[in-house]
Amino acid sequence: MCADARACSAIAFGALFLRGMPRSSSICRRQWPELARTLRERRPFLSGLVDTLRDAGQWQAALILDEPRLLAKAESLFERGEFFSIFDEAYPSRWLSVLRSGAPPAVWVCGAPPAATYVAIVGSRRLSEPEERFGEQSAVSAVRSGLSVVSGGAFGADAAAERAALAEGGAVLRVLPHGVGSAKGHEALANLSVCAPWEEFSTQNAMERNTLIYAAADRSLVLKCRLKEGGSWHGAVDALRRRSSNVFVRDDGSAPSRALASLGANLVSRPEQFLETPIETGFTRALFDLG
Repeated sequence: MCADARACSAIAFGALFLRGMPRSSSICRRQWPELARTLRERRPFLSGLVDTLRDAGQWQAALILDEPRLLAKAESLFERGEFFSIFDEAYPSRWLSVLRSGAPPAVWVCGAPPAATYVAIVGSRRLSEPEERFGEQSAVSAVRSGLSVVSGGAFGADAAAERAALAEGGAVLRVLPHGVGSAKGHEALANLSVCAPWEEFSTQNAMERNTLIYAAADRSLVLKCRLKEGGSWHGAVDALRRRSSNVFVRDDGSAPSRALASLGANLVSRPEQFLETPIETGFTRALFDLG
């Protein structure tokens, strides 16, 4: 797809699927793969976008986009770099292969997402000094291996990993459980969210955020969690159930770590061990080629 046509497709997806846009609730998000195929094959420009979609039988999308102010708003957001979509190089490629039609077609962003492969370092908000040090050393090992860290921007495990990665000169992708409107951070840190920019934290948003963190990372390290309760536990269990990431857990001899190991997580006793252990790489292929 040529650059201009790719930009047109991204703008269309921003207008249709960004949460908080005027008509985003008017179309089912699961429809995006079929629409993406149409845009990829027909390569429309903005001036002919609506007619192209009508000709392809994409009546609902055409009706929504047949509003100049909506497309103009999405184009302005795109030019300012306030969102990206499945058509952009910054989009985490594993979301397509792991989540398939459940991947978010467009997301809000503040900052430039790193281009390197991601590892996730997550866990409880309250850590002991050894647990925090383990997370920091794991993040440093990841950066030295040429990897970027993805986390959820929470206190505790997430903050420790982010802080160490940035101090080591690495880059961080932070997936938020609320809007990016109030997000601030380091120049090497990008804040990303499926939520509208002004949207506040909610448990549902946090669960969706956790799914995206694991799906973005080949390897995910859980520093600490509570047994059968809390977002760290449920996020790890969901990732193991979906096989969305290769999950590792700090081997501290606790009931939660043993329980996760019984569900398929890998126990690690050294910070760099989760990078050394061979992992499964045969995840489902993407729905279509975006190249």
